[in-house]
Amino acid sequence: AHIADAIAAFLMATDQAQPPLSDEESPKEPKKPEPPFYRLILQAADTHNIEPALIRAVILAESNYNPKAVSKRGARGLMQLMPRTAAALGVENLFDPAENINGGVKYLRQLLDRFDNDVRLALAAYNAGSRHVRNYNGVPPFRATRLYIKKVFKYKDIFQQEMSASRQTV
Repeated sequence: AHIADAIAAFLMATDQAQPPLSDEESPKEPKKPEPPFYRLILQAADTHNIEPALIRAVILAESNYNPKAVSKRGARGLMQLMPRTAAALGVENLFDPAENINGGVKYLRQLLDRFDNDVRLALAAYNAGSRHVRNYNGVPPFRATRLYIKKVFKYKDIFQQEMSASRQTV
C-alpha cells in the first residue's frame, strides 16, 4: 500500500510541476481528410457563385462521386453532363473531374439564372430538362425528378451541417 501511495504522490507532483500545454502543444484530433474533389468544388463554387454544399449534393446524387460514371441515357462524369450540353459549355473531356465539375456548375448557374434562383426549379431542369420545367410551369410530375430534388436537398443539408461543424472546430 505504501508503494501505491508513493506512486500516486509522485504522479500528482509531476502533474503539478508540468506547465499547462499551449494550444500548439495540446493534442489535436487528427485532421479529417478532405471530401473527394473538394478543391475543384470550392473553385467552381467561387467562380460561379454557387454554394459548395449544393455542388457536393448534386455530384453525390448524379454519380456517387464516380468520375467515370455513364448513365443509360449517355450522361457522363461526376455531374452527369450530356455530351451536347457539355460541348455547349466548353467541356472537352467529360471524364476530367476539373472540366466536368466546372461545366456542371456553370450549367447549374445558368439554370439558376433562368429560373430566378429557384433551386428546386433549377434542379428539376438539371434532371429533366428546362423544357419540361417550362411546359409544366414548375417541377414536372415525374417521380424520378421529384425524388432527385428531395435527395439533393437532403444531401445538401448534411453537407451544410458537416461544413458548419468543421468551421466551428477550426
